[in-house]
Order: sequence, then C-alpha cells, then structure tokens
Amino acid sequence: MFIELIKPYLTHAQLKCVQTMPAALVESLEQSCQQVSALSHGLSNDNFRLHCIGGDKVLRINRQTSEWCDRALEVETWQLAYAQELAPKLLWHAADYQTYLSEFIVPQQASNLDEDTINDWSSLYAERGCRQIFSTFVPDEREQKSFTAVLLASMLTELHSLPLPSKAISTSEQYQNYWQRLLARKARLEAASQTDDAAKSATEWLALFKQLKEMQPRVEGWLAQMDASLIKPCYCHLDLNPYNILPNTTVCGQPRLQCIDFEYAIASHPLFDLASVIATHDLDAHATQQLISDYLSSTIAQSHLTNDAVSAIESAVNLFWLFAVMWALLMFDMALYESHLDEIHRDETQSDKSLTYLDYAKQYLTLIAMR
Repeated sequence: MFIELIKPYLTHAQLKCVQTMPAALVESLEQSCQQVSALSHGLSNDNFRLHCIGGDKVLRINRQTSEWCDRALEVETWQLAYAQELAPKLLWHAADYQTYLSEFIVPQQASNLDEDTINDWSSLYAERGCRQIFSTFVPDEREQKSFTAVLLASMLTELHSLPLPSKAISTSEQYQNYWQRLLARKARLEAASQTDDAAKSATEWLALFKQLKEMQPRVEGWLAQMDASLIKPCYCHLDLNPYNILPNTTVCGQPRLQCIDFEYAIASHPLFDLASVIATHDLDAHATQQLISDYLSSTIAQSHLTNDAVSAIESAVNLFWLFAVMWALLMFDMALYESHLDEIHRDETQSDKSLTYLDYAKQYLTLIAMR
C-alpha cells in the first residue's frame, strides 16, 4: 500500500530511493501507511507526510542539487538536538543520506498559552531587513511580555547550549566559501549569456553578481564587526525561519519550540541564529526588542558574546540576507546545469506564486541595508 500511495508524488529517481529502503522498513510502512500527502517541495528536498497507524511519519528525499550540504553533519546536529527534545526523532536515514524517515510532530498548543502564541508557526513568516526591523525600534516599557518572544529566546538559549558539532565555521569563512563558489561559476555563466536559451537569465545572474562584488567594502565591515563580537562559537542552526520551527508541548504540558531542517547546522556565531529569527519572524518592535534583550541577557549568550555584541546585530541581519542572495545564485547555477528545477514553490500554506532562484536573489537583495 505504501509504495502505491507514494508513487504518484515521486520522480523515477525518487521512487528508486524509496524502493531501496530496508525491506523490513518498507514492509512496516506497507502495513501501517494509510495515506500520503505532500508536505512541501523544499528548495533542497521534498517532504511527504505518511499517515500511519501508530503515529505519522515524514519521508524526506534530498535533491541532487543539495550536494553542497554535508548530510553526515546534518544528521549529527539533528541527533544532538533530538537528544534534548529540540527536534523530532530521526527514525532512519539512507547510507548515502539521500532519504530520511522521521517522526511527524503534530503542532500542539497548551491551554495556558498567551493569545499571541500562534499554533501554526509558519504564519509568522516575514522577510525583514534592518530598515523594517529597526525603523520603529524604540524603548518600550510595557509590562506585558510577548510570549512568542519568550519561546523564541528560550529556543535559542537551549540550542546554543547543545554540545558542539564536529565541524565549525566562522561567519567570515562562510562568506569566503560562498564567494569562491560564485567566482568558480562566473565563467560558465558568462558563456551561457551568449547562448539563446539561457542568455537572459545568465545575464541577470551576472548583474546580481556584479552588485555583490560592489558591496564588498561594506561586507568587510559587517564581517569585522561580527568577528569582534564573538568570544567562542556554539551550536548553531543558522536557518531559524518559521517554516523550520514547530510549536509543541513538553510532557508536563509546558509550551516549547522544536526545530527541523538542520542542513546548515554547525558550530558558528550565535548572533547569526538570532538574526535569522528576527529577520524572518513577523514580530512588532516590542517583541523584537524583548527577544534581543532576553537572549543577550542569558548566561549562554554572555559566555559566547562580548558585552557590546548588540551593536553587531544589524551586521548579522545584513549578512543573513547577503548569504541568502549568494545561496540563491548558487542554486540557480546548479539548477541550470543539471536541468533540474526552473521554478520552485514554497510550502502549500504560502502564496502559490512561483519564484525562480533569480527572483529569490533579487528579493533578498532588497532587504540588505546599503547605508
């Protein structure tokens, strides 16, 4: 039943991945799976909900274009988070890490949550640069706390308290990693700009690359500020947008957030995690201020960041969106040359408007403060 149910959703290559799962696991799913539904067609993976007797599961098949991701490190960091109940359980993964099976977490809302706590955390998604975040950022003495900010600050401190992953990368190293990859692809995009079928999109890519190159003096300042604010790295997720966060409750009924998608998780700069939260969550000025204050006043933050780290937050937000632009340009190049995916669609809960990788890059570029 399982194979027949999921077959309509899969490409031939994806079906082969499923069919090579362990026979005992396939047999178990054949017996328990009653329905399959698409969860999302992610930017680097496809996810399916398996409605099973005894508990639903998530089948994830990673895209070939995600070769840049260290899947072994992803599994390592996922399991570190699960050990502290900060992630769903990874039930099985293929030896080549192309296929994962994990628990499906049904978002739950405890009866004592404040009104501003949203059960569907993805509805908090927004794209905010420094202008949007800090233009109305004024002192607010209200006693009423944003419970959303409380949960986010707690999630950050718990994640940053996890054991260090086996690999680490600084913000400056991450920038150089992206930049060198873009440089390596520039020549073939220049060649593609001379062909009829890819000329327009390749020319657009080169124009965006030029803008990034012109930004380098500013980028160096942002990176220097980030480096100066760090005492020592910690466990970081690096992509804490609302689509990667699940509201849940503890066994005691207390509200808690869990994370998914550990593709970028590594030992790194905690301010980048904070930036990924405030840049992608629709928080008002009061909640944003509270989140920053609560996190920076935590013992874990104070052990990893300098006393003046707050002054580097704008740089962290700019770098978050800069890396998003660079990532989108790399993904476009991979898609173009592997004849993979010209357009990508966000989760079904979002607008059904499709965006190309270049559209993402252009969109993210507008969120970088150029002053």
